[in-house]
Amino acid sequence: MIKSKEIRHSLLFSWFRTMKSYIFIILILRLKLFNTKMYRSCIHALLDNGNSTGVYEIQPFNYGNYANISCSLIEENVVLTELATNSNPNEAIFSSEIGKSVKKNFSYPNLNETEVIELMKYGGICSQSMYFYGIGINQASLHFKFSDGTVYLMNKPRDGICKCIIAENCSSKKKTRRCIVKYINTTIPMINMTGELAVSSKRLPLTNVEYEDVDVTGRYIFHHVKPLSCKAPLKRNFKSIFNSQCNPDYNLLEDKDKDTCIKFSNSFAYLEMSYSQVINIYSPTIENLSIKVYTKLKSGRLAVCLLSKDNTFICFAKASGIYMHILNVKEQDVIICEISSSVFI
Repeated sequence: MIKSKEIRHSLLFSWFRTMKSYIFIILILRLKLFNTKMYRSCIHALLDNGNSTGVYEIQPFNYGNYANISCSLIEENVVLTELATNSNPNEAIFSSEIGKSVKKNFSYPNLNETEVIELMKYGGICSQSMYFYGIGINQASLHFKFSDGTVYLMNKPRDGICKCIIAENCSSKKKTRRCIVKYINTTIPMINMTGELAVSSKRLPLTNVEYEDVDVTGRYIFHHVKPLSCKAPLKRNFKSIFNSQCNPDYNLLEDKDKDTCIKFSNSFAYLEMSYSQVINIYSPTIENLSIKVYTKLKSGRLAVCLLSKDNTFICFAKASGIYMHILNVKEQDVIICEISSSVFI
């Protein structure tokens, strides 16, 4: 009987030790998972990392997919976002079946189309280049589809940049110039072009191409779509609405230095900044301040941002801008030293 108890105790101890090990491993994995910082865009990533160029984990939607994206500061206040494609420059495109076209989708690492479109809202002005080489191809058999659903033929983009899908075929004085086609032995057409896509920035990126007329021996295409490249201003451009008699340097509000402050010549300040989901406000007189933060929706209605803790506000309703009404209840001048923003994960 004693021996049986000892065995049970030994088994129980062994089980308990094993469970402790499993719990420890799970905690480590969870810690690693939640300590990985993700950002809504390259702008958020650079502002939170001292403008350091690098590859950051960007997550356009909460709890959605994320991708490793190259973010860099290329000018004083210009952020470059580069999103690679799955395009293979060495892949020959042709069909082995008579009368069957080939469709190719261009995806962007780990993000679906909706997430790419959301990411581009912060991207600014975008451009995308491609290399196209085709033998025996009729230009009218090529259909280029973009993220906004627009479909253009190679010689019929309709955005007024160029009559060819690649802008380098046109000069500033010759926007009506079509794609250049050369001939092999006077009978076989050859298209060989490299350059930026001649479409409006709002249509990018290129998402799909349908290649017809590639089902005959000797007809083939090499088509390489290059990364989507977007440029946007880094700063959020704070501005004061109808209350300040001075013209302060609003960069002081996001220089990560709580000793550099702005003193408004009123007992209230009404500020506007571009949208971010989480806003934190620091002031040496914070206990005297009554702060309201909200977003203005497209419908014109206001959505109040929730106060979390330590003067941190969470704005769930996405909009083009954030509005802050800051009141000093003791009727003294408002002093603000830092307004930081981040993505809520």
